[in-house]
Amino acid sequence: MRTSILDRTGLLNWWYITRGAPIGTGNGLSSSLDPFLDNKIRASTIAGASTGFALGFLFRGPRNVIPGTIMFSLFGWAGQHGYNYLDARNSRAIQDQAEAKAMGVDKPKESLLHKFAKSKWSPMRVLSDEEYEKTIQEKVLYLEAQIAMIDDRIAEHRRRAAESKAQGANEAPESPTTHNK
Repeated sequence: MRTSILDRTGLLNWWYITRGAPIGTGNGLSSSLDPFLDNKIRASTIAGASTGFALGFLFRGPRNVIPGTIMFSLFGWAGQHGYNYLDARNSRAIQDQAEAKAMGVDKPKESLLHKFAKSKWSPMRVLSDEEYEKTIQEKVLYLEAQIAMIDDRIAEHRRRAAESKAQGANEAPESPTTHNK
């Protein structure tokens, strides 16, 4: 529904093609409806209202058509306003970064996660590449020391096994003597 409202010209052209009429040109909704509202806001509100009407009628009966229409139109209106706000904020941030880069000032903006991680109350910490490399080298060194200790233990066990085997070979069991009576 929303797409059909936003692409009014395309919908009308489809209608004309199926009827054999000439294709028209235009730029979507006419501006005479309400010049102060954005076409997307209008389309989202109308689509929400028609959805609320249909769902209210189908699932709850005729008594809930008006409340469903009102609520879903408000949801469409608020959702589109929220999307427009966040889109404009993101576009401004990207434009500001591009302007700063063009002027030679290239300061990356910190994310919310980085701000939390830099807090003294955070159990996490942001590491620079050098700090991370140092931490990994310390862990590798610790593991190499553990491996060397295990290798020493294995060598000691092998030595003991070889000694016990040699000692067992030196002490050959005495052959049993048989006494015939």
